[in-house]
Amino acid sequence: MEKWLPVPFKEKYKNDIYRYDKPILIIANRYNTEWDGPPVSYFSIEILDKMISFLKDRYQIIYNRPQAKDIVNDNSIIYDLNELAWLKEKHPEVLYLGDMYSENKIEAKNFNHFQLCVYANCENFISIHGGTATLASYFQGKNLIFSKKGPEHYFKCYQNLYPQFSGAAIYHAKTESSLLKYVSDLF
Repeated sequence: MEKWLPVPFKEKYKNDIYRYDKPILIIANRYNTEWDGPPVSYFSIEILDKMISFLKDRYQIIYNRPQAKDIVNDNSIIYDLNELAWLKEKHPEVLYLGDMYSENKIEAKNFNHFQLCVYANCENFISIHGGTATLASYFQGKNLIFSKKGPEHYFKCYQNLYPQFSGAAIYHAKTESSLLKYVSDLF
C-alpha cells in the first residue's frame, strides 16, 4: 500500500448528465452464491423498503444490481430477488441503473463504463461486500458496506484497504439492525 495512488475515477468520469435536484445515493446490491453456497450478504426486499422509505425524501436514490449479461462471470450464480418489479411499483421515484443504461444518455461504451459515469456524480453509497463495495469505495464520500462474514473481516479490509481506494469514509455493518442504524445516523 505504500506505493498505492488512488485512481482518479471521480475526476475522470464526473459529468453534467447524471445530476438531480437532490444528492444521489446509490444502493448497490447483489444476490448470488457466496463461497459455493447460498447468498449470505444482500439487501432483502424488506430491508430495501426500510432504507428507501427513510432516504427517498432527501436523496435521488439509484438502485444498482447488475444482471449477468452486464458483468463478467465470476463463477457465482446470480439469483433473481424479484425486487425490480416490486421497486417500480412500490418506489417509482427510485431510478434503476439498468434502465438508465438502456437509455445511455452519456453514450458509455459498456455497462462498466456507464457505472463509472453515474458513480462519479455520487458521494453516498450503500453497498454489499465484494465488487459492489469495492467499486463504490473508489468515489470518495461515504460508503456503508453490509457484510455478515468473509475474509475482509479477518484482514480488516474495511479499516485498512477500502479507505485507501479514494479516501472514502467506510462504515461496516454486520447485521441488518446495525445497517439500519448506520443508515439513520449517516444519511
